Amino acid sequence: MSADTEEDEDRVEFTHDGQSYLTPDSAWTWGAAQDGDAAWLFWFGAVGSTAVLIYEKMDLADALEAAAEEAPDYFYEIEDDVYQEAAQDLYPEEMAKAEEGDDWSDMLSPGERDAVREQAEMDMTYTETGWIPSWEWGVQEIEPPNALYAAGVVAYLTSHGADVVDESNEEVEETLTGIGATAAQVKKVIAALPDEKW
Repeated sequence: MSADTEEDEDRVEFTHDGQSYLTPDSAWTWGAAQDGDAAWLFWFGAVGSTAVLIYEKMDLADALEAAAEEAPDYFYEIEDDVYQEAAQDLYPEEMAKAEEGDDWSDMLSPGERDAVREQAEMDMTYTETGWIPSWEWGVQEIEPPNALYAAGVVAYLTSHGADVVDESNEEVEETLTGIGATAAQVKKVIAALPDEKW
């Protein structure tokens, strides 16, 4: 159960039980741990190849938006030919009247255009980052105490703890133990904090 940490400007990446995870670089991570708030764990990819932990207290839709920003390669815009195909499937007679270069949306009524969009976007999930097939993402709420939850907090604190932790070593240890951190993880965090905090 390692928690090797890599830092980049916008996220903290870590490994837990052989799986890689990332979490946004957010001071809410420590605040969530202190408050005992749940985290959202998202998987992206057909086989869950990218995992994102969101510690910020927010509803599922907002958490998905935050997670999508961390894994933008899984999201894309739906191409017009997908809508064209849906229009052809739903309204073959109307589309048969189209001439080359005619836009599918010009051939249909507003209600029919809505039906085409609904058909084309079926089984897709929308975020501001783009669309993703609904079978290529999943989510789970992680409640502390939990080893994965603790590993993410430990990774964040070993990268940024000096900037966000003002508590005594006893308070830090109590919080970390309460969320499921091991004694070794607690020691690692304390070693990463500057002496003057203690």
